[in-house]
Amino acid sequence: MEFTFENNKILIEQCGENTSATVTVSYGAIWRVYETKEYIYIYLNSRQAHTVDKSTIVGGTFADLRDVLSSAVGTGKYKIKSRV
Repeated sequence: MEFTFENNKILIEQCGENTSATVTVSYGAIWRVYETKEYIYIYLNSRQAHTVDKSTIVGGTFADLRDVLSSAVGTGKYKIKSRV
């Protein structure tokens, strides 16, 4: 799965053996974001989340991504679950 973080949306591309799909998620549709030492969990609702491995971030820094996501969902919905 590949994530592209743009100004107002996330593009999530998934490629399989016989198919591929791209889903667009606006930042306003994000329910919560949880950050751990190694991952970011982007919840669309209480039962559906996408996992981003922090070590795979390219084209910017993790601090940039944290700023975008925390601004998009608000600091009350961005939780850091462990010391990072």
